[in-house]
Amino acid sequence: MNDEIYNKLFEGVNNRRTIDGAIELKELLEGQLKIEAVYWMGLDFRYKVRIDKAREIIASYISKCNRRLLRTHIQVLLVMNDDCGKVQNDIHLIVCLMKNKSDDFYVEAMEKMQRLWNKGRKPFIQIYDSKQNGVVYATIKHNEIPLMLFCPNRGSCSDKNRHRNDCIYRKNPSLLKNK
Repeated sequence: MNDEIYNKLFEGVNNRRTIDGAIELKELLEGQLKIEAVYWMGLDFRYKVRIDKAREIIASYISKCNRRLLRTHIQVLLVMNDDCGKVQNDIHLIVCLMKNKSDDFYVEAMEKMQRLWNKGRKPFIQIYDSKQNGVVYATIKHNEIPLMLFCPNRGSCSDKNRHRNDCIYRKNPSLLKNK
């Protein structure tokens, strides 16, 4: 049961997702979890970067956005097309988070998030729209890269002062499901 959500989230990591798998993921992200898709982003780098390095840079960027602005649990669906193991553009992120603030806050946070990206051109960030921003398109046409669940307290949900990796949602992903 614990791995059911992660299996659906990361089904397309080794192989491209099927259309049915992409539709299942869309339904999961748009109503079956406590986290919901809030942002759709397009990023690029100034120069070609290895995929593992790009993953680290993007994870650091999301972590910085979380610490400085959002302060909530975040799950990112990262997809990109690579050229011989390197990537420069065509990087898309669907940022899902536990909403704990008003919708206006997330609109205002977009501009601040754009300023935090300093690895290439200004990123394209918009509020996720299920009719326009395609989970199905992104997962079928691109390679998926796994990223862990980001915790607002650097992985320590139980005690903000002791930083250890005991996030309740990382340990038990079934808690992400809506009851």
